[in-house]
Amino acid sequence: MERSRLMPFANDAEAIAAAGRVAETEGRRSPEPVSLMVGRNLEEGQVEWLGGWDWDGEGALEWDAAL
Repeated sequence: MERSRLMPFANDAEAIAAAGRVAETEGRRSPEPVSLMVGRNLEEGQVEWLGGWDWDGEGALEWDAAL
């Protein structure tokens, strides 16, 4: 299931931390792996991806920064 949420944050660090909490919470609810991408809005609806959180289904949460 794919979902999209837009949430305003004061800075990237707060957004990344909040996304990590969401990924962990969602991962604990489901036996399936969970991935959550974090980005920043740019002009004209464009997104700059900062990276993503991955929950592997076995309790490991990992941040993968965008290159």
